Amino acid sequence: MPIVSLISLSPLVLTGAVATAPVRRAPDRPVRPKACVSSADIARARSYARGRPGRVSFAVYESGRIGSWGGGVSYRSASLVKAMLLVADLRRHDRLRAGLSSGARSRLSAMIRVSDNAQASATFNLVGANGLRSVARAAGMRNYTVAGYWGTSQLTASDQARFFGRLDGLLPARFRAYGRQLLRTVVPAQTWGGAPVARRHGFKTVFKSGWLPRTDGWVVHQGLQVRRGRCKVGLAVLTGGQPSMATGVGSIRGVVERLL
Repeated sequence: MPIVSLISLSPLVLTGAVATAPVRRAPDRPVRPKACVSSADIARARSYARGRPGRVSFAVYESGRIGSWGGGVSYRSASLVKAMLLVADLRRHDRLRAGLSSGARSRLSAMIRVSDNAQASATFNLVGANGLRSVARAAGMRNYTVAGYWGTSQLTASDQARFFGRLDGLLPARFRAYGRQLLRTVVPAQTWGGAPVARRHGFKTVFKSGWLPRTDGWVVHQGLQVRRGRCKVGLAVLTGGQPSMATGVGSIRGVVERLL
């Protein structure tokens, strides 16, 4: 009987095939979704803001990124800070494991929906400057300051865009729907500027505004969160030195029109 030699074959050698080394592929890079507010939109808004009277700053917060014009410039907050007061008080209730009494609901509703200053002062007395600073830290704000009164707050467009962009995470889960409801149902007389623009474009919109006459002109501000489909964007437009409140409102409306 003939002797057959047994030969070990390499696993790469296949009958009737040519052995090839495996092809190495570069790891897939995460694909960033297309921005809902594009760089071209921001450039149009920047060109518009540059030509407006007084000072106009704006910022857009989307997917962890900021685009802005004068986003780091500080302004007196006026009533825009009342949105932060709302969050601070709801977080205080959550920390105390307390429900919202009818009195608390009435106070917060008046502060947000009709921008009642007396109710804002009552809320500030409960949360204090430290409560506002805690919200600022949680929102990732970089330039927020407050002294002995809520109305002394100084804030920037970039910080307010971050705040409104991250609003859902800042509101305690059990009070989130209530907080959003107040910011969604501001009375019609105060629903101006960018809010009607965003809603006309089909965005679900929550917002808070602020306005204050000063010797050097009006301060008129608005912060918004707008949502549509996969888009969720924080916006803020801050103005100072405005010749009238109507001019400031028009500046906010024009900026938001170009961003959206």
